[in-house]
Amino acid sequence: GAQGVHGGPGVPGVQGVPGVQGVQGPRFQSSVQLTISCEHLLDMDVFSKKFNMDYYFETVQRLKFCVYDIDNGTHTLEDDDFLGELECTMGQIVSCRRMTRSLVLNNGKPAGRGTITICAEEITDNRVANFEVSARKLDKKYLWWSDPFLEFHKQTEAGWQLALRTERKHGYKNSGVICIKKCEVVKEYTFLNYVMGGCQLNFTTSQSLHFIDPMGYNEYLAAIWAVGSVIQDYDSTKTFPAFGFGAIVPSTGQVSHEFPINFNPENPFCDGIEGVVSAYQQCLPQLKLYGPTNFSPVINHVASFARQATRQNTASTISAIVAASRLPMSIIIVGVGKEDFDAMEFLDSDDKVLRSPRGDVAFRDIVQFVPFRAFKVGRTERIDNCLDPKFSRTFEIDYHFETVQKIRFSIYDIDNNTYDLGDDDFLGQLECTVGQIVSSRKLTRPLLRKNKSPAGKGTITIVAEEKTDNRVVHFEMAARKLDKKVVMYNLSPTWKPFFVPLQSLCGDEIERRIKVECYDYNSSGSHDFIGAFETSLPQIQEASQSYAAEFECINSKKKQKKKGYKNSGVIIIKKCEIARNYTFLDYIMGGCQLNFTIAIDFTGSNGDPRTPQSLHFIDPRGYNEYLAAIWAVGSVIQDYDSDKMFPAFGFGAQVPPSWQVSHEFPINFNPSNPFCAGIEGVVSAYQQCEALRPTSFSPSSTTWPASPARPCSRTRPSTRNAIVNASRLPMSIIIVGVGGADFTAMEFLDGDDGLLRSAAGEAAMRDIVQFVPFRQFQNAPREALAQSVLAEVPGQVVNFFNTMKLPPPPPAPDTTTTTMTNHTPTPATTTFPDTQASAPSAAW
Repeated sequence: GAQGVHGGPGVPGVQGVPGVQGVQGPRFQSSVQLTISCEHLLDMDVFSKKFNMDYYFETVQRLKFCVYDIDNGTHTLEDDDFLGELECTMGQIVSCRRMTRSLVLNNGKPAGRGTITICAEEITDNRVANFEVSARKLDKKYLWWSDPFLEFHKQTEAGWQLALRTERKHGYKNSGVICIKKCEVVKEYTFLNYVMGGCQLNFTTSQSLHFIDPMGYNEYLAAIWAVGSVIQDYDSTKTFPAFGFGAIVPSTGQVSHEFPINFNPENPFCDGIEGVVSAYQQCLPQLKLYGPTNFSPVINHVASFARQATRQNTASTISAIVAASRLPMSIIIVGVGKEDFDAMEFLDSDDKVLRSPRGDVAFRDIVQFVPFRAFKVGRTERIDNCLDPKFSRTFEIDYHFETVQKIRFSIYDIDNNTYDLGDDDFLGQLECTVGQIVSSRKLTRPLLRKNKSPAGKGTITIVAEEKTDNRVVHFEMAARKLDKKVVMYNLSPTWKPFFVPLQSLCGDEIERRIKVECYDYNSSGSHDFIGAFETSLPQIQEASQSYAAEFECINSKKKQKKKGYKNSGVIIIKKCEIARNYTFLDYIMGGCQLNFTIAIDFTGSNGDPRTPQSLHFIDPRGYNEYLAAIWAVGSVIQDYDSDKMFPAFGFGAQVPPSWQVSHEFPINFNPSNPFCAGIEGVVSAYQQCEALRPTSFSPSSTTWPASPARPCSRTRPSTRNAIVNASRLPMSIIIVGVGGADFTAMEFLDGDDGLLRSAAGEAAMRDIVQFVPFRQFQNAPREALAQSVLAEVPGQVVNFFNTMKLPPPPPAPDTTTTTMTNHTPTPATTTFPDTQASAPSAAW
C-alpha cells in the first residue's frame, strides 16, 4: 500500500502576542521547509510533499513524525500499519540541516532497520538592497548650514509607507540633486544560514544562591531551564560550563567572582542542562553568599572560549563587555527577584552605544537583559522634537486568526539617555488586537491615558502588511516520445495544469537550479525512472515567451550504456507564469467581513436547566459548557465583524407565547430583530431560555423555514441536504458538541474523510463543516477550543473565493474600520451576503 508521513508540530507559547507595554519585541522568526525521506521501507523514495513551518529560535518546537503503511482510502490511521516514529525538535533539525535517525516504536524500541531523514531549508526572502547615496545643491538652507537626511517610502494599497530613514549629516554645507551611486540587491545572511552552515552555540550559565522550594523550584532554575532547553539543541556536545560569582567557596574560604559550580576548575563542564541543575543544587549547601555583584570575570572567562572559535563594580563589567563585543559571543542576563535593575538595563544598550570608562566603544550590542518578572518589549527609534512622528522601524509579528492576540502601544516623550521609562513623560497608549489591525489594514485610534480617558488630541496609526511570499508558478506541461508509457499508456502525454509555490521551487534565489524528473507510475510505489533535465526559472520563462520551451529528458544510465543515445523523450513547457496566490489576509485586508450567527441546542436531551445535571445549568460562578464555548470562540470572531451585532437562534425548545416546539427561534424572542449586541448580549439572551424536545438544526444553518422535529442521525436527509446546498455559498458551519453524548452523526457531517453527499447523492462543492467535541478541551486553556474550531475557516474563505474566481479588491485608502470574526459552540454558521463580481464588500 501507499505510505505516508504525518508531521505533528507542537509549538507551545507561539499562539499569540501577549498584552505588552510598548510594541511587541523583535524575535528571530523564519520559515523552514522540511523534506522527508525514509529508507528500508519497501523501496521507499523521498516524499514529494514538503512541509513549510514557522521557525522560532527562542522556542522549543517539538515535532513527531509517524510513518504508516496505508492500505485504504480512509482518513483515520487506526486500521493502518504503524511502521515507526521519530520525536525531535525543530532546533535539532535546522542545526543538522540534514538529520537521519532510526525509527522507533511507541515503546521506544527500534522499529526494525527503518530510518527517516529530514532535510531543512530556509525559505524566507532575506534579500536586501544596498545603496550608496549622495546629493548636491539641495534647496533648503538654514543659516548656511543644514542637517539633511533621506526618507525612502514604499507604495502600498493603504498609501505611501515609510520604509527607511537615513542618518542626518550634521553640518553638511547647503548643497539639489540626489545621486544614487550604488543600488545592488544582495542576500543578507540570516541566523539560520550560519546555524545550517555548522555554527555551534555553546551555553554558559551564571549562578547565585536562592532558596529552592519543596517542588524543586526557584527563579534561577526556571530561567536556566527556559533558556537552556532551547540552546542545547544547537550545541552538539551538550556539555555546558557553569560558573558562580559573589560567594565564599569551600576550597579556599575566600570570596570568588568566578568559580565552577561543580567545584572542578579543570573541567567546569556539566553534562546537559540536567547536569547544570544538579551541580547547582549540590553546591548550594557548600556556599556562603557574599558580594558585591561583579560578573566581569565570568564574561572574561566565556570570552576565552569565544577566542578559541575570541558589585556593582560597573566599570570593570562595562570594560569586559566592550572587550567581548569583538568576539563571537552573546551575553544573556535574567534579573531574578524584585531588585532595582537599572544597572543591568544600562548594560543592554538597545538605544545607545556602550562605552568603557576609557571611552572605548562597543563593537556591537551583545547584551540582552530581561527581568524575570516581566516580558521584555521592543521600541521604535527616537525622533527628536517632533509632534507628528513617523517611525521608520517596523515590527514583524506572527498572525494567528484563531487566537486573540492582544497588543499595547505606549508613547513616551524621552528627555534623557536612561533606558528606564519611569522618568519620562507618558503621552498615551492604545490597546487593541492584531485581528483589529489586520481587518482594518490601516488603524487610527485616539491615544488614551492609563485610566482610559483621552490623552489630549493625540492619535496613533498602525498599518499592517502581510510579509509572506505567496507567489506561485503556474505550469502547463506535456511530453513527446517518452521511453515508457506515462499517462494512461500515452507516450506523448499532456498533464493537467498545476502550480508550485515559488518558495518551494527556488526559495529566495530566483536563479537557483531546478531539476525536473519524469517517472513511469507503478501502483506498488516503485516508480520507473524515465529521465530528467536541469534548468532555472528565468531560463524557462525566457524560452517560453513566444513558443513552448522544450527540454530533452536524459537518462544518465542509458546514456552511458548506449552509444547512439539521444534522449528518453522531450518535456514541453507550454506555460510558466508567476502569479500571486491570494491569502486569507488579502481578503480580510481588502474589506471582507465575517458575519457570525449562533445556534444553540435546547432539546430535552440537555436535561432540566434547573438541575445541576443539565448541560444548561449555570453554576454559581456563571459557568456551563455552552457559555464557555460561546466566550472562547466569540472573543476571536468579534474583531472581524464591524458592527458586532450577532443573530443568535435556538432549536428544539417550547417557545412562548404558544409554547409550541420550534427548531428555529431567536433567543431574544424578537423575530423581527434577532441580533444581540456583542458576545455579552448573546450570553444575556441565552440565560432567559427553557429547553425541550429532540435535535434538528438544518433550519438555522440555512435560515429556511423550520422542518418537523425528528431525531438527528447519520442518515438524516434534511440536515445533509441543507449543508450540501450551503457548500455553494460563502459560509462555514462550526459545530461544538457539548456533553458526553455520542457525536457520530456530527462527525459524519464534518467531511474530512470525503465530501458529504445529499440524500439524492449530490456531492458538496467543498467541505464547510468543522466539528469538535467540547469534552476534549475541558482541561485545556480556553484558547485551545477556539484554535481547533476556527483552524479551517481561513482556508474555507480562500477556497470559496478561488473557486468563484473572485480576487480581493483594493481597500479604500484611508479605511479605519476594525473587523473580526467569531465562531461559537453547537451548530453555528458564518454567512456571507451575496457576492458580486469581486470579493470586496463580501461578508463571510
